[in-house]
Amino acid sequence: MKDTTMRYLATLVMIPREPSTIDAGIITEKLNEQGYEVTIRTVQRDLVKLSAKFPLVRTKNIDSNAFLWSWSESSAMLDIPRMSPLTALTFTLVESYLRHLLPKPILSFLNHHFERAKALLDKLQSTHYFKWYEKFRIIQWGPDYTPPKINENVIDVVYNAILNEKQFIANYKTKTGKILKKIVVNPLGMVFRREINYLVCTYRGVSEIRQLPLHRFQKVVPLDQQRMIPDGFNIDDYISSGAFSYQINKNPIKLQALFAEESMIYREEAPISDDQTLKKQKDGRVLLKATLHDSFELRWWLTGFGDKVEVVKPKYLRDEFILRIKNLASIYKLL
Repeated sequence: MKDTTMRYLATLVMIPREPSTIDAGIITEKLNEQGYEVTIRTVQRDLVKLSAKFPLVRTKNIDSNAFLWSWSESSAMLDIPRMSPLTALTFTLVESYLRHLLPKPILSFLNHHFERAKALLDKLQSTHYFKWYEKFRIIQWGPDYTPPKINENVIDVVYNAILNEKQFIANYKTKTGKILKKIVVNPLGMVFRREINYLVCTYRGVSEIRQLPLHRFQKVVPLDQQRMIPDGFNIDDYISSGAFSYQINKNPIKLQALFAEESMIYREEAPISDDQTLKKQKDGRVLLKATLHDSFELRWWLTGFGDKVEVVKPKYLRDEFILRIKNLASIYKLL
């Protein structure tokens, strides 16, 4: 009886909330991986029994004729163990941070956790836990961008493909407006960068790793074909290589730049490279030296300092900024 109860709990935890679904076959595989020796027939009977006690929804897969299961969208959370006040506080802070990074369809998968956390904190208004929540805030740097809208079906299919290591077919709109139809996508991971969600992948059988913004996918269909991982691929190594800083040259550069002293306070506290050095000059400015990826992102960062920075080396980068200043002077009719 004890094993049966634990199996029931393990099964309930696996079932997603609407609109996501899971079938008895996948539950059977996962239960066996956890050490429960069960057949699909046993799992099917378990699901019927559990649906009589819990708000589970059963639908039929038209293609496979199998039943798909999910928790009712309006059902209460199965909270095992019970959420603690500190966990509730963490959830509220996480929500305030993720709200600026993720589109609403993705956040909706966590809404029930957020709602439960708020309900618990509301009950504790007279305690120090609620006061802690009033004292914590997360704000974003720069403009408050609105994340682009992503089709909910795209999110569901792509995330499941990543988690289950499967390929999928997609129609994709490029940044030039061209529609790539029925491309076979090989998902490798997802990277959240500012307000954009990027799918790291290969497609059309080409080994070159690409970054495709998720909001540009127009239609996606799951495949049962296993994904293929390029030799030596690791998503952390891929990011560390500068793939998301839009590199101009593969080789790093040794940047030297003079900054107004007040601009370098944070760089002493948070260096931009392991070998960064700062040295105050006779004119009061600070000379920064650092080895960095030669990228568009580096240029955006330097440009953000306006007249508080002078690029010294490398020479070609200094020449780029001289030309940029001349162009700006022309635009503002100063020449």
